[in-house]
Amino acid sequence: DGLYFCWDLGCHPDPFAILDPEKYLLLYARGGDWYEALDDCQILRTLDIPWSLDDSRCLVAHIVAKPRVAGDLEQKKRQQQTLKYLIGHDLEQEASDRLGELTFTRRKLASPRRVELKNRHDVLYATEPWVTQAPVPSELEEWLNRKLPVTLHYMSKISFSILVDLKATPDVLLQVFGRVMEEQGVEYDFSEELVLKVSGREEFLSGENSLIDFLWVRQCLKASQDLHLSVVPVSNLPPDSVRFVDWPLLRVKLLGFDIPQLPSKPPQSVFVEASILYGGKVLCSVCSPSKPFADEVLWNEWLDFDILLRDLPRGVKLSFTINACAGDTSPTTKDPKPASLKDPKVPTNESMAISFLLDRYSFPVVLPNTFRHSNSSASPTSGLFPDKSTASTSSLSPQGKFPLEKDSVTRRSPSPVFNTKGDHLRRFREESVQYASNLPHFLRDINWLDRKMVEDVHWLLGLWDPGELDVHVALELLSTDFPDEIVRKLAVRRLEALPNDDVLKYLLQLVQTLKVEPYHDSFLARYLIQRALRVSHTSVAETLPSFQLQINKLFPLMQLDRCKVMASKKKPLWLEFSPMPSPTSNTPVGIIFKEGDDLRQDMLVIQVRQTRDPPDSEKSLDLNLIPYGCISTGHNIGMIEIVRNAATIAAVQRSLGGTTATFRNDALFEWLRSKCPLQEIRFVKSCAGYCVATYVLGIGDRHNDNIMITDQGNLFHIDFGHILGNRKRFLGVSRERAPFVLTPDFLYVMGRVKSRNSLYFQRFRETCSEAYLLLRSHSRLLITLFSLMLLTGIPELSAAEDMRYLREALQEDQSEGQAKAHFLEKITECENLGWTVQANWWIHMVAGIK
Repeated sequence: DGLYFCWDLGCHPDPFAILDPEKYLLLYARGGDWYEALDDCQILRTLDIPWSLDDSRCLVAHIVAKPRVAGDLEQKKRQQQTLKYLIGHDLEQEASDRLGELTFTRRKLASPRRVELKNRHDVLYATEPWVTQAPVPSELEEWLNRKLPVTLHYMSKISFSILVDLKATPDVLLQVFGRVMEEQGVEYDFSEELVLKVSGREEFLSGENSLIDFLWVRQCLKASQDLHLSVVPVSNLPPDSVRFVDWPLLRVKLLGFDIPQLPSKPPQSVFVEASILYGGKVLCSVCSPSKPFADEVLWNEWLDFDILLRDLPRGVKLSFTINACAGDTSPTTKDPKPASLKDPKVPTNESMAISFLLDRYSFPVVLPNTFRHSNSSASPTSGLFPDKSTASTSSLSPQGKFPLEKDSVTRRSPSPVFNTKGDHLRRFREESVQYASNLPHFLRDINWLDRKMVEDVHWLLGLWDPGELDVHVALELLSTDFPDEIVRKLAVRRLEALPNDDVLKYLLQLVQTLKVEPYHDSFLARYLIQRALRVSHTSVAETLPSFQLQINKLFPLMQLDRCKVMASKKKPLWLEFSPMPSPTSNTPVGIIFKEGDDLRQDMLVIQVRQTRDPPDSEKSLDLNLIPYGCISTGHNIGMIEIVRNAATIAAVQRSLGGTTATFRNDALFEWLRSKCPLQEIRFVKSCAGYCVATYVLGIGDRHNDNIMITDQGNLFHIDFGHILGNRKRFLGVSRERAPFVLTPDFLYVMGRVKSRNSLYFQRFRETCSEAYLLLRSHSRLLITLFSLMLLTGIPELSAAEDMRYLREALQEDQSEGQAKAHFLEKITECENLGWTVQANWWIHMVAGIK
């Protein structure tokens, strides 16, 4: 490995200033940005430095040494003081403690160590003899005047004894060995360098010392032992290396768990299941022995996973599950029945604590840099990809899913038969880049424990043009199914090309996806920070002459003019602000500030309005929907934009007769006629749009206080507290029986009276069919948007089963004609059940429920 420092010493005015670490910065480039190597205690492998292969196939990294300017030190001090104030901890003090005398000494000793290793002769180092300069003991002097028998062994096949003078050197023994081998006609390579090794010991006889000077020879003479030496070729000596390969299995030490308060019905025994999770897959699981249940259960034993530490992909998670068993849990019991540890009166799921230890190693465990190739256009060298001539010539359908089933490839008779996922990867090399919609299906079947396969996938993604990805595919790659860093980087690169308006459409999912990122420092986090800095302010004055609301930053505001508490359960605030003076309009800007409701659910529903017309869509359908905004600014807190010149259906009914007006079919018609010339087509389109949206999303709790209408006839819904088929119940019975709201007063406006057909009602049915099929054509994007919200804490969207309603409402497994007929049947069903909706509205008004 190599490290290149870029600095022209001849152009530097003070070359010796380079020796002062305070006079320069060490910078490295990554992804078009420059980063400073701040931590002096890190090694190069732990820094996120891009490595590449040079012409000699050696890994090299480039670091630039940049001189500090005078103002840099002062700016750094101010930044450190600000950071110390914010986090309450002095990082400079910690750094100075680490860079003490010990660290300085280690740095000083590193240089002579490198020089010694560079100048060391490998053969002399490996065969360094153990000799003594002490005089020969008196009891051994008699051996100096006679020869001693020495037995030589060669290649474990040839052995013979020779008489040797103890004053001779080891080279003399090797010369005698050569003559004997030549006289006996034994063939061996005379040009090969040989060395004498003590048989059974890692000790060598070499150099210009006499045999009597070797410690081993003197010990043998004292013990009256025979001398046995092996003649070993130098090439057979083990290489000198301080490195060795040790890839242990991953393991975790389970200590135990404790429960402060036992449940009312405790189980008889418990066991712990430890799992390695990667995305949505369980890579490996291991269970502990069962123990009798108590308030404190101790195991104190290691749980070994069947995965080597080196094969763990970046982003894996360790999961523990405590399982309770009811009944006998002896080894003879095959299927112990699981029992729940959760007691409604005792929240053990929040107070249970489990203790474990991870393995410790001699050196830090470092996440290596991602596999890289010096030439991105060259194929990997792992052999997983064949040449183009051997790849399958069949094509993938851009409309269908990538065929990963075992039998899907064998049916292609003209092409070679592939039966493994590796073979699919080969065929995907030339074809998949053209069909980006298949990428998520392909990546789900990759074995992320196979490092060579992962290397090939990273090579493939490096060739991928992000512009070829649809937005819904990029969003799908950001889901929990794909924790791989390179996969998520490709998705973020696609999002970088979106304009601000399109980013805003998916901002809810992008922000919530940060919660499932494997690491805080991610490509998505950096992307969101960059986009935020691009559109937001960089500094704020002490006195704000104007301000902007998060819900709409296009209108600068001056001050709050009106505030009132609304008559609702959570007591939201009605706020009106005066805008900056403008020659065009001075209409106040109004919002409803809510605390206690999770407005992310409302944002998700409003987002469907934009899903009909994504940025890459060629179709368009104007449904006259009111574009009001909604934003969640924190936990159960946010704001909703007020729609001007609008009233709730309940307010309309109260103005035309009170609670009894809920059963007047012409009430809404009379109110609209009094406000403006009738705009039936505007009402028909907006009503159709919300009928489709509320049905597909399964929006419940629809009453006349959360359905509104403008003076111009635009119908719209608000307050989406129940979605995906979750409806309010009374005594276990659902209060809402109709699939969506289509009451007789709505039909009266369309001219649908006593089942009599009308032109506007027919237009309503056609508009509903068009909107439903258009929304259904974007079902993949819609399901992806909801899937990204699964783990964000929304109560009615917390598990994969919650997506079942959405798939059924979209009729994914049906043809377009069958789906259209399905929705038209729902319209007929709503006509027949319209009186039930009116009855619920009457009860709502009488009870005064808000």
